[in-house]
Amino acid sequence: MTQEKTKKSIMAQFCLDASKRSERLSLMGLGEAEYRVALLLHDAVIKPHHQEIVDSFYRLMMQNSEFLAIIHQHSTIEKQKKLMRTYIATLGLNYMTPEYFEGRLKIGLIHNEAGVSLSLYISAYRILQQLILDAIPRKSSKREVLIAYVLKITHLDMSLAIDAYHLDDVNRLENNLQRVTSSYEVLQQRQNRDSLTGVFSREGVLNLLTEDIERYSLGKRDFCIAMADIDHFKHVNDNFGHLTGDAVLHDVAARVQRQLRAGDIVGRYGGEEFLLLFHDISQHKAVEICNRIRTFVAGSPVKSNGVTVPITISMGVTSPMSGDTRDSLIARADKALYLAKNGGRNQVVEGNPE
Repeated sequence: MTQEKTKKSIMAQFCLDASKRSERLSLMGLGEAEYRVALLLHDAVIKPHHQEIVDSFYRLMMQNSEFLAIIHQHSTIEKQKKLMRTYIATLGLNYMTPEYFEGRLKIGLIHNEAGVSLSLYISAYRILQQLILDAIPRKSSKREVLIAYVLKITHLDMSLAIDAYHLDDVNRLENNLQRVTSSYEVLQQRQNRDSLTGVFSREGVLNLLTEDIERYSLGKRDFCIAMADIDHFKHVNDNFGHLTGDAVLHDVAARVQRQLRAGDIVGRYGGEEFLLLFHDISQHKAVEICNRIRTFVAGSPVKSNGVTVPITISMGVTSPMSGDTRDSLIARADKALYLAKNGGRNQVVEGNPE
């Protein structure tokens, strides 16, 4: 089947058939009432932040070798940025019309034709989705409504792109849409971030730790945890003020995040203490990464509000053992952290299972 015939087949199957569009939108939880949320999203998020979103998207995508090769062969970054700006400018507007479905399906066809793998395409959607979510004002009274809408509309767009990639598997994919929706609901629940540092909140990181323990108990995934605490943080607040203390927390969190591997997690456990989750890793390797983090944090002072503050952290590392609960695992890491503090600070101590 030629590309043109393929396009016509898709449009006839998904765009012009009102019942199919209605079924798809219903699965996504999109109805006429969502139009007002779409307008709010554009006024409060897309229009003020579209350039930042596009620039951040391509900065992240440029780290992928497959993406770089495709751009080098077919296009330029500036051309792609222009197309992305057009795409974002129409995101979620008039989503019930056949024209919207047609436009999203064509985007999928174009990328498939250019040789973009489906895995890269889906990953790119996830990155774009997160950038838009991050741009939603944290103090907005409509934040939860906007988050829900972004998840729904990006899910709709991605599902249409997948249809364009796998025409022969459309029926199977539609049957799996509910499963995909459930996975996006999990992602939505994980949007719980600490407002000061930007890393996971206490609740968010503890929920992820609970999942890790459950998987470990089923023999599906090894992991390690670390408790990290900023040394002499009370001294920072007492001598330089809480604004400088907040700057130190934000900077340390960013430094820790920068040294983690893809898939590892950091959350603010409380005050100046952070909880780190390392996946598919030995305790020995986790200790190596923690020492790298510790050295990076201590490598340069934090500069804020006209003052320069030397910073170090202490860390306690441990791994789970049979029968561990979330509390027992954290207690063992905390005990190792206590030893690191009493041993002179600015060090990593292992808490081996007893």
